[in-house]
Amino acid sequence: MKITLKDPVSIGSDHTKGDGIINVSEFNMREKVVSGDLRGLKVSELADPPVEKALVLAGRLCGQLDLVMQKLSVRDTIEVVGAALGFFASGLTDGKTQSA
Repeated sequence: MKITLKDPVSIGSDHTKGDGIINVSEFNMREKVVSGDLRGLKVSELADPPVEKALVLAGRLCGQLDLVMQKLSVRDTIEVVGAALGFFASGLTDGKTQSA
């Protein structure tokens, strides 16, 4: 899923000259959540994770560094985290049953 940021994020070493600056204006978020994406998250937090944990999960699904995720505007955070949590929730309620 492609998400275009309303407020692109810039990271790098020299903001005055534009050298070494990386601009992030969109995320390509994968929709399949795997167990490795959930590392460090408590099962009790999965239904309603704190923002910092939701950002970690969203960053893993987008392949983005924590630094980029922490610089997202509030409106982009809401969209990106909402998408990530939606993918996770749909994986729990996709109607498929697991066999032993």
